[in-house]
Amino acid sequence: MNGEYLCGSAWVQEYDVQTTCLRFSPKENQWTYSHTLAEKRVGHSSWLTEHSGLVLMGGWISGTTSEIVPLDGGKGEPAFEMNYRTKYACAIPDMDNPSVILTGGGL
Repeated sequence: MNGEYLCGSAWVQEYDVQTTCLRFSPKENQWTYSHTLAEKRVGHSSWLTEHSGLVLMGGWISGTTSEIVPLDGGKGEPAFEMNYRTKYACAIPDMDNPSVILTGGGL
């Protein structure tokens, strides 16, 4: 979850939630569908950028892929190929540069 966005899911029976994002509206106190993802995302890392949107990276099913989700809605688009399979890593924004550091992770 980044800001008001929640993308992807855990292992659930409704697989379509692995390819969607929800957006929380505090004013309406509810979640609504906001995006469709290019890849299934489970156990991925996310980074909310100032200019590009929400970057989703790795995960169980899409370990070496990434995609950018525009904040104004729509569909996620492929971004870049990752050098290593990445799952459950922490995404730490670099406060001095427009980049993110991925650390840790799991099986």
